[in-house]
Amino acid sequence: ISVVALGMVPPGVALFGTLGALSARAHRHAAATAERADSVAAERLAGIRTVRTFAQEEAEMERYSRALDDAATARAAANTVHALHLALFAAVPSTAVAAWLWYGGQLVERGRLTVGELSCVVPLALEVANALAGLSELHGEIVKGVDAADRAAAVLGARQNIEAGGERLLVGMSRKQAAAGAGAG
Repeated sequence: ISVVALGMVPPGVALFGTLGALSARAHRHAAATAERADSVAAERLAGIRTVRTFAQEEAEMERYSRALDDAATARAAANTVHALHLALFAAVPSTAVAAWLWYGGQLVERGRLTVGELSCVVPLALEVANALAGLSELHGEIVKGVDAADRAAAVLGARQNIEAGGERLLVGMSRKQAAAGAGAG
């Protein structure tokens, strides 16, 4: 039953990781569309006399309205993906425990497993599953951190040392560099 229990973990982690990445991507897209709406508003406020002079107020209002609609749609999509991710994060471990108990019950009924062995294996497998599911969240959190650093660098006009997306975050970093970076904060 340990093999079955642990065999169910990688597909679950892959599912959580994929949904976490989709959620992070959707939130980045929502933030970008909100920034575009802010940009349209700033342009409109900065050029209000020009817009009025050329009688383009209605067109600018429509442009801003479309930008706000796009931002709201992107935010709703991001929230939907995030809600699905959280729902699966809550449902999958419970479903896995039910499946493990059902399968273990079948083995107990056939005499291939004792109740004591079943009661020892399931909590341990669940602990491993929860730990691996937590690791699947790590990628999303790293991507969020890199994106936040990207935005902060853009505001400050600083040169970035980490590429957005986090693909090359730790590649080629020595232990000495990692220790120096950890001590810098």
